[in-house]
Amino acid sequence: MPLVLLIPAIIERIGAENMETARVASMGWFIVLLLPVAVGINILFVPERKATPQAPISFAAALKPIFRNAPLRRLLAADFLSGFAGAALASMYIYEASYVWGIGSVASFLLLLYFFGGIAFIPMVLKISYRIGKHRTVVAAGIFNVLFPPVIFLIPEGNVYVASLVLVFLGMNVGTTTTLYRSMMADVADIDEFETGQRRTALFYALLTLTQKLGGAVAVGVVFWTLALIGFVPKQGANTEATLTGLSLVFVATPMICNGLVALIMLKFPIGLKEQEDLRRKLDERFVEEVELTERPPNLP
Repeated sequence: MPLVLLIPAIIERIGAENMETARVASMGWFIVLLLPVAVGINILFVPERKATPQAPISFAAALKPIFRNAPLRRLLAADFLSGFAGAALASMYIYEASYVWGIGSVASFLLLLYFFGGIAFIPMVLKISYRIGKHRTVVAAGIFNVLFPPVIFLIPEGNVYVASLVLVFLGMNVGTTTTLYRSMMADVADIDEFETGQRRTALFYALLTLTQKLGGAVAVGVVFWTLALIGFVPKQGANTEATLTGLSLVFVATPMICNGLVALIMLKFPIGLKEQEDLRRKLDERFVEEVELTERPPNLP
């Protein structure tokens, strides 16, 4: 994502004739050209592990463990809220940067700082998760995202340096949920495999992608409906001071509410460090037994 966002920033500096068209077209060509390369690298260097044949189960039998899986429900709910918060901020960022902060000419560049800040802090986030557990790290990140966003109100109009500093720290948690949710989903899939004997990791990751996209789609509709409700018009000089204050309040309140709910949901997440280690050990023991059974010569007891 940061590489894609780098393209509009470069185009801003070049000063293309039709800026908006050039931005969108450049990102589209980036995807078209690099997608086959990325897929090829994954196929060549990320092979599937050896798996034993699995007995087919009915559709109803496949769904029961999913609905019964409490950690899965918590994780999907948290992912929906995180997707909602991220898409809401993305929808309003240009308006906030242009009409409230007064730095629209460098908005794309500052957005890069936001995402690169998130990437830079991922190693630290992972180290914290190794010590206190993944779900507690998500809770801490949620609390941070509740407490820090009001700092946005302190950005002086037209001050690029203060805005840059705030966005770097605001971006600290960009990579937290993206990284940890996927790691936690592997633990959730392990529970399902232990209970059903079926390895359905792809299904669980598909559900995680679905909730993130669904949260983003719902957020866009809710955000623009809310902005219309407060009378916001995306045009320079067309909004009153009260309307711009309303824009900032929505911009700040959305991540605070969503991340507060994420922290509450993940506080009681039942898979901690000890539970994950025990579960992984049991699955490894079962896997060894399955391999021994399938590779044992048929005449041996």
